[in-house]
Amino acid sequence: HCMKWLTEAIQESITSIPTIFDQFCQKKLQGFLEFVAMQTSLSVAVKAKLIKLVEMIISLHTPNCRGNIMKP
Repeated sequence: HCMKWLTEAIQESITSIPTIFDQFCQKKLQGFLEFVAMQTSLSVAVKAKLIKLVEMIISLHTPNCRGNIMKP
């Protein structure tokens, strides 16, 4: 559920001509999806941390914050 939500949120934020930030996010999203696929723990604590991480990633894609992570 979290992975679908994250993927859709990031896809919706990408402009018609992907920026360097969009390309960076796509690479990191792919790595994140692979990492999560390898995890076998389904504990409540892990699920809660995953939900929080997804919320934080999505917040980085809001108009007021978009791309700030790439600034030196």
